[in-house]
Amino acid sequence: MDEKRWIGIVITAVAVAALPFQLITIPIFLIYEDYRSAICFRIMLSIGIADAFQILAMLSMGLGMTFDIEFDGMLEKILGAMLYAAFITVIMQHVVLALNRFMVFRNISVSKDKSAKEWLCFNVLIFLCWAWAAMFCVAYLSPICCMEFDDSTYMLAYNKEMVLCNVTKAIEFNTTAPAPVIGLFIYLLIIYKLIKNKQEFNTRNSPSGIGHINPSAQKPEKSRHRLFTSRELGILIQSFTGFIFAAIIFIAAQLRDLEAFQSCYFAGFVTVLWIMFCAIQPVMYLIMNSKIRRRSLLLLMCSTENSQSGSRISFSKKTGTVETQSSSIVSTDAVMIRRMKRKTSSIFLIYEDYRSAICFRIMLSIGIADTFQILAQLVMGLGMAFDVEFNGFLEEILGATLYAAFIAVIMQHVVLALNRFLVFRNFNVSNGQSTKEWLCFNVLIFLCWAWAAMFCAVFLSPICCMEFDDDTYMLRYSKEMVWCTVTHSVEFYTSAPAPIIGLCIYMLIIYKLVRGKQEFKMRNSSISDDHPTNPSVQNQDKSQRRFFTSRELGILIQSFIGFIFASIVFVAWQFRDMEKFVSRYFAGIVTVLWITFCAIQPIMYLIMNSKIRRRSLLLLMCSTENGRSGSRVTFQRFSMKTGSVEHQNTSVVSNEGVRVRRTKKKASIICHDPRD
Repeated sequence: MDEKRWIGIVITAVAVAALPFQLITIPIFLIYEDYRSAICFRIMLSIGIADAFQILAMLSMGLGMTFDIEFDGMLEKILGAMLYAAFITVIMQHVVLALNRFMVFRNISVSKDKSAKEWLCFNVLIFLCWAWAAMFCVAYLSPICCMEFDDSTYMLAYNKEMVLCNVTKAIEFNTTAPAPVIGLFIYLLIIYKLIKNKQEFNTRNSPSGIGHINPSAQKPEKSRHRLFTSRELGILIQSFTGFIFAAIIFIAAQLRDLEAFQSCYFAGFVTVLWIMFCAIQPVMYLIMNSKIRRRSLLLLMCSTENSQSGSRISFSKKTGTVETQSSSIVSTDAVMIRRMKRKTSSIFLIYEDYRSAICFRIMLSIGIADTFQILAQLVMGLGMAFDVEFNGFLEEILGATLYAAFIAVIMQHVVLALNRFLVFRNFNVSNGQSTKEWLCFNVLIFLCWAWAAMFCAVFLSPICCMEFDDDTYMLRYSKEMVWCTVTHSVEFYTSAPAPIIGLCIYMLIIYKLVRGKQEFKMRNSSISDDHPTNPSVQNQDKSQRRFFTSRELGILIQSFIGFIFASIVFVAWQFRDMEKFVSRYFAGIVTVLWITFCAIQPIMYLIMNSKIRRRSLLLLMCSTENGRSGSRVTFQRFSMKTGSVEHQNTSVVSNEGVRVRRTKKKASIICHDPRD
């Protein structure tokens, strides 16, 4: 493995490890009112957003080096503009943060109140930092100045062939270099003020004589003349640590241009140090601030802290009940929605009624495979948009992901069709299922994935691989390898029967529906003849002999439409190899149809299933449903500004009717026992 790939792997690993810290802390500063209203945390939020942009740019660069992607065209400009402009705004905002710390410590009087002028001043400074960086971003994206990937140092640098690049670089250096100097001077002033006021503090609080000392008389005096709070000292240490890292990165970036430091290893070291700098701020927040740690943990668990009653509300997805646990009373803005251990981004994973149903389990498995296909197509589309040459290991990964996932999907659609046939064969729709049936379908799902995994392993092996076809702009089997032809034949003859078998099953279902409909009408007509004057008997008998539920019919329509799309994509995919259809436009149509097929299933779920629509909306609102019948739920809306209850509503709801509402600011929910 060459040094470029090794350095790319290290950069990618460090960036992947650093990015979650920013993704955890940035929402904390956005969610809570006490952080949004504090100037220092607003500056830290702005720095965190810029750091996230830098991590994303270096992560993209690391992935490109790992998979041997040639950086050229617009992609270099975007990555370079994102990286350099974000660093410019960060180094300047660290000076703004230092100035904020000086304003706090100048009189050693930590007050929660702030003047309107001070608030406006710091917000304007933040805006000016971003505006100045945006000007450089526009310059980097323009034709007069751009970034290029330096093959000697494996870093993004100014294009030396453009004259205006030297001018832009000079302006950038002359406007950015004073920032570390000014910031260091401000922090030295803060240290001087702290030392001076520490001496005055000790002098004021020292006993005036050796005689009798009254401790009770000294306590109020000490509280009035305290030096500083641990919270403000912690923020000062965090800001100073971040500033030192920013200054080191700035100096290292300037040394990189010197001939003595023109080395790929030194450049790689600077890049890793740069990524660590972007992660040091959120790491310091989590280490030194217990409130941020607690709120970050609650954000990961999607939990609720009830600020009024001192109780924590949690929801059991397994039992569908509301659980209340005692906890410490926290500030009024600490209202979060709890996410349980099993909760993920999918509705089918959150709710027990979906996880326990075989059909929804199969649909979940199909949805996961569709997601893999969409991601592979997305990466391929981005590569074509930014003129990235697909070569090496990246082609193998994309091809293996795309083809193996489609093999799993086309077979699981047959399994879903078989499940629908078993449901409709006797027209007895039951919520439960036998152990044998449950085991059988889970084994079939596993076999589909196992068969696809075998093909994935073959695609990643040296005997068979995928390559990007420049004629059709699609991933296909490599024509140079003999085993690719054998693998292609095995794939075709094992996948081709799936659409035929699935079509036969759905035709049997339609036949059973038509025949069952006739029998259903005959039974109902005989019931009307036997009991012409007793409507209750007729209604009871009809409910016992109902034809099918609308829910099962909707699932049948969804599964059938998904199967039809999968079959069309499979047939179109085979036409692609014929000489008449070897065209990039036909291949593009097939690719768009393929992506549409991957999206048709969830679209059908949202269109035809009101429960999934409701639960999806609640999930977007970071809410959930409680399935406990007869619960009396009181909804209270709290104003984060005044801390008072603005609205209260109590109602008794049914199994599916308990919803946790989140208002614009946040909502607090208090659950009462029905016996009260």
